[in-house]
Amino acid sequence: ISRANRNLRLALHGNGAWQMKLLSNQNLQFAYDPDSLPDSVLQNKDIKFRGFIVNSGTAQSDSLILGMKISDELDHTIHEDELTFCCLEKNTERSVAFANPYSFSRPGEYSIEYSFYDYDGNFIMFAGIQSIKVIKTPSIANYQVRQIYKTYQELESRIDFVPGDDVQNQWILPFPFYFDEYPYTKIQASSNGWLEFGDGADGTERGLSTLVQIGDYGAGENGRMARKTRPTKVLGPWWEDLSADSDNITGGGSMGIATLGNSPNRVFVVEWKNMLAYYDADNTTTRVSFQVRLYENGNVIEFCYGPIQYGFFGGADVGASIGFKDHIGGDYHFYDIARGGIGTAETIETTLYPLFNWPGPDSAYVITYDPTGIEDDKSNDNAGLPEDFVLRQNYPNPFNPATTIKYSIPVRSRQYAVGSKQNPASSIEYQESSIQHQVSVSLKIYDILGKEVATLVNQAQRPGSYEVVFDASGFSSGVYFYNLTAGTFSQTKKMLLLR
Repeated sequence: ISRANRNLRLALHGNGAWQMKLLSNQNLQFAYDPDSLPDSVLQNKDIKFRGFIVNSGTAQSDSLILGMKISDELDHTIHEDELTFCCLEKNTERSVAFANPYSFSRPGEYSIEYSFYDYDGNFIMFAGIQSIKVIKTPSIANYQVRQIYKTYQELESRIDFVPGDDVQNQWILPFPFYFDEYPYTKIQASSNGWLEFGDGADGTERGLSTLVQIGDYGAGENGRMARKTRPTKVLGPWWEDLSADSDNITGGGSMGIATLGNSPNRVFVVEWKNMLAYYDADNTTTRVSFQVRLYENGNVIEFCYGPIQYGFFGGADVGASIGFKDHIGGDYHFYDIARGGIGTAETIETTLYPLFNWPGPDSAYVITYDPTGIEDDKSNDNAGLPEDFVLRQNYPNPFNPATTIKYSIPVRSRQYAVGSKQNPASSIEYQESSIQHQVSVSLKIYDILGKEVATLVNQAQRPGSYEVVFDASGFSSGVYFYNLTAGTFSQTKKMLLLR
């Protein structure tokens, strides 16, 4: 019998027989694409299933089927799909995508099973299984963030906090402030650029985090905003391992608070002034200033950014985040302003640098809550085009000597106008319009000292997804940064060249 027609039959001691078709090539594998299907997804969000079929055996001449089956916690099949592929050469891989997207109607734990079949539908072999957690969309997703021009106003009079490195100071709010639908009565602000809300006993779910919960280093490490670990109920205007070193000789850093105006229009301000941009004074002399402003009327939040004192910037684990998270934390329970929304923990932006990504000076993020949520405009004209600016991590990383950088230009842009000086958040005009024209795009490489060493892209581009190869054959080993600037969007990531 020819190899293509061979079967394996197993007798089951009087209970029938089990049969499967034998492949002449048992070296097919399927790897799902984690970008299309992470370990956790949101309820009622369309998921597109993609991946790669790898043939590490002999050349494939017959058409085969890759099947997919989704099961719930009770092992009930809730969705099935399949795709046909053929003629995969030896030691090659092919990108494939299932035709039908799927959205999970309820939260829970699910499994996705992939199997190979012959063209007649006979089972050949398992291709893999994946577990996935479906999460109900948290209320923090209902926040809207808008960037405006706003002249930075340093506090003329304030109550100073205790300075230092990795220190937290607590204060009773002059008015209850609603954050993520809960009224909080106190705050603690960290020298590491974050502010936590609290109510009730410290250490409880809604209370301020204790020193034990925060840890010895003041929660200054990268990525803490995206995790379930404390602090929670937190705002991060520039979450980084900063230092309020109070070195008055060099204009050292300090923190303080003030309450402006009268009830019911008071504004509570927390100020970080001349903070060392990274605690390691041997490698960093750059200093930053910023504020969090809480408005009694409307529970509006502002992240306000002042001037930078430029200098050296470096250290072992540099890179900031901007955003906020709720009392739960973790996947989809934080809002990453740099990325423009909620996401999984591994997607958080932790490589913002004051030399490249500082939102100011004279700039502010205005954060407002809309309990009705935001409905996306998904017109057919823009089908398949990106909806957000995205700068992906280079791959491979570390690399030698070449690596690929991918990025996306969205179909929409945002334009902002400033509100009144009396209440900057009261009359902000917000417009969102379709971009069908080209956008000026630059993608540049910088060394560890911030010196530009290469320009990969410098041209106008239409909305879409792009990728560029960076060949570092003439460069020495070390850390490099790549910066994408497109219109008003700017983002930087770091990469490592190893010889």
